[in-house]
Order: sequence, then structure tokens, then C-alpha cells
Amino acid sequence: MKILDLFIKILKYTFVLLLTSIFLATTSLTLYFITKSTNVLEDVDEAENQKQLIVLISMDGLGSELIGQNTPFLSSQLQQTDTSFTLDMQTIKQSETMPSHISMITGLTQENHKFYLNSIDDETPPLTSETLFDYAIDNNYSYYAFLTKNKLLYLLGEKTGENILSKEEYSSEILDDIDNMVETENSKVFIFIHLRDIDSYGHTYGWNSEEQKQALRTLDNNLNILVSDFREEFDLYNRYFIFTADHGGEGIQHSNGCPACRRIPLIVVSENTPTKYELKTEVDSIYDTTCVVLDIMEDNPHRDLDCTK
Repeated sequence: MKILDLFIKILKYTFVLLLTSIFLATTSLTLYFITKSTNVLEDVDEAENQKQLIVLISMDGLGSELIGQNTPFLSSQLQQTDTSFTLDMQTIKQSETMPSHISMITGLTQENHKFYLNSIDDETPPLTSETLFDYAIDNNYSYYAFLTKNKLLYLLGEKTGENILSKEEYSSEILDDIDNMVETENSKVFIFIHLRDIDSYGHTYGWNSEEQKQALRTLDNNLNILVSDFREEFDLYNRYFIFTADHGGEGIQHSNGCPACRRIPLIVVSENTPTKYELKTEVDSIYDTTCVVLDIMEDNPHRDLDCTK
């Protein structure tokens, strides 16, 4: 009987130990999955709550040759460790404002967006290609558009609203408008700004004229003011400032595809961001600007664009 009792006790202890082991293993596994799920939810919340500002500034007529002693602010951005840039990007061969800007914001070559006009009238067919404004909406960004040539309203299609402003003015005259209109009501904001100063002075006085150089110094200072205002207003945001142009110029024109007409800058400044944005080595054409913005937006769908090929 003693041996039987001992055997029964051993069985009881073994059973208790087995149950305890199962309980501990189950508890550990449950805690692991709870922790894992919590971390995933935290990552999702962090991604959803991440505040991001993207500002794309098109400096009409500002070819790469103009960046230098008359652009102290822009030149200083090239020296920043968080800046990635090229001064050798090429605009389209036609090198005019309308078709160049359409390539800039659609990610398409001129051959594929098929727009060859440089003016707009009631007979102009609507733009059928999607633009960065559509892609901003797709990625839950609010957007603003500030234009200093009314014909560029064509880029927005049928979009209207208080977030869109077009004024045939120079940069100095629209600084207050931009400051007053832009709000931080959304955690993701995309802003497109077109500034006509250099193009207008180029056509009137010539590219590299003293008058254009003075306008360039004024524009450069206004860019500094704009960026400083955005830094203050969006201080808690990841900020990306993209400076580019639609074309350069030579003499008093830019439509013939001359080397100075086609060579344009693309400057991406990352501020308050987890990592610096690096331009890919294949970025060399104006339509690549679209894919730079989409990369920063972390746009997920595969889009059939020339800049993705």
C-alpha cells in the first residue's frame, strides 16, 4: 500500500506540475501576443498621427545658372547636411511654362501628357492626367495652391476652394496671402507655390540682366521669409521643402530648348524628419519631381508614370 500511495502522490505532483507549466506557457504566450498587438497598434497610431508638411516651390524661369552670389538663401540650402540636390535636371525640349509644369506635377513626359500649348482659352481641352493634387488627396493630405500666373489654374482642373489662390503678382505681393491662408488643421499638408518673378524680368530685360539679378535677390529673400514662416507655423511637423523650376532662359526667351533654357535645379531640404530624403541617381528630368513628392508621401499604389519607369 505504501508503494501505491507513493505512486499516487507522484502522479498528483506530476499532474500539478504539468498544469502549472501549461498555465505559465499559456500566460506567457498570451502576454507576448498582447505586447505584440500593442506595439503594432502603437506603430499604426504613430504613423497615422505623424505630422508632415511638403512644400513644392516652382521658381518660374530660374535655371541652374542663376544660382550663386545673387541667391544667398538658396545657395545656403545646398550646403546643409539634410539637403539632397541636383543642378543638372532637364526640363522638356519645348521648355515653356505650361507643358513643363504639366510634366512637373503629372510625372509624365510631354509625349505622354500630350500638351503642347503655352496658353489657355475656352477651346483648350481639359487636363486628363492625374496630378500631384489628386495624389495628395489620395494620401490624405490637405493641399494649397498659390499661383502667380492665372493660366496655371488649368493644372487644378475643376478643383476650387479657399485653398487655391491665383494672383498675377510678384512674390513680394503674395507673402501675406500665403501666410494668412495656410492652416495647420490637418496632420498632412501639401503646398504648391508658383513664383513668376525671374521669368517676367527675363522676358522684359533679359536673362542675367542687372534687373533680373535684382529681382533674383528679392525672390531669394522672399523664399527665406516663406521657409521661416513655415518652420514657425509647422514646427512640430516633418518638413520637406522642394525648390525647382520649369525652365531657365537665354536672351529674352526660353522656348527653343537651349542648354540654359533646359537646365534646372531640384533641391530637397529635409527638416525635423526621421531621415534625410535622398534623391535617386536616376532623377534627371522634370517629370521626376512628381515621384520625389510621391516618395515623401509614401504613396503605395503602383502608378503608371514615366517617373516610375
